[in-house]
Amino acid sequence: MKAQPKHVTMKDIADKAGVSQTTVSRVLSNHPSVTPQKRREVMLWVKKLNFQPNYAARVLTASKSQLIGVMLPDLQNPYFTEILFHLERICAYHGYNILVANSNGEQQREKSIIRALKARQIDGLLVGVAHPESEIVAALREDKSLPKVVITQEHEGIDCVAVSHEAGGKLAAEYFLDTGVNEFVFFGTSYDPKFLGYNKRLRENGVESEKIHVIGNEDWFFQTKQRAYRVLSQYLRSEKLEGKTGVYCVGDIYAVGVIQAALDLKMRIPEDISIVGFDNIFICDAVTPRLTSISQPIEQIAESAVDILLRQIDSDDEAEAEAQHVVFQPELIRRDT
Repeated sequence: MKAQPKHVTMKDIADKAGVSQTTVSRVLSNHPSVTPQKRREVMLWVKKLNFQPNYAARVLTASKSQLIGVMLPDLQNPYFTEILFHLERICAYHGYNILVANSNGEQQREKSIIRALKARQIDGLLVGVAHPESEIVAALREDKSLPKVVITQEHEGIDCVAVSHEAGGKLAAEYFLDTGVNEFVFFGTSYDPKFLGYNKRLRENGVESEKIHVIGNEDWFFQTKQRAYRVLSQYLRSEKLEGKTGVYCVGDIYAVGVIQAALDLKMRIPEDISIVGFDNIFICDAVTPRLTSISQPIEQIAESAVDILLRQIDSDDEAEAEAQHVVFQPELIRRDT
């Protein structure tokens, strides 16, 4: 009779790694008290022995659901889809399933989604809010019962992981200044940090306010490249712009519409019009000409957000901790526009 393979336990991992079972448990729960060296040693043996944690038992003993709620504002946007891909992968690695909700960029829907997720007894929440001034942020800040991390935006008094949108705007401004742009357009809203950084750097370099233009619509969700195409086509036909124009877009999907509008108007790219997107999603290399874009470290954002959330979930300290803000710096990826 063929012998059954031995079931690997945490004690087996502890013996091989030369640590206690408590340390193994803390490594598997991503507890912050474990040193990086011990974490590496334990995970080495976890992989070598193909250890499968008994998450069902963990749920019963810890009174946890092993569910994390993820609310994002626009899953039609490939940027958020890519973030979701990494969040799901990282959560699964730590033994968590995710419940995903799309707010469609609607603040009222954000409130109902969070109520529904909490009713499912989630252990924590990863949330991308629709607008910088979304009312849900204040509600989440006051809710001490639920571990949560805001992703893609910075907010005071709550754990956040994002890229510096203002720094991205400065990179776009510098790129246009270096390439001889005379008229500076932002396809977005004037209160967006992406514009604030853009405008600040242009003004610092002596660009007159009359040469800086903000066009578009306040609600960017579901407006995609078709909206960008219509708005920019109308703008370029109606405005008397002098010299080379630079168009900096709030997202890559809008920049694609700008490219199409410019080509249909027989404008040369980048000689007559230069275009910069934001996010550096896959579409940047798929369009012709290839789109110059501000890149975000999407995988790092996801990893950092999950790490902070799991630390909250596994923390035994009930004292109110200072909110963590992790802000990555963007990078300009120069292509053909």
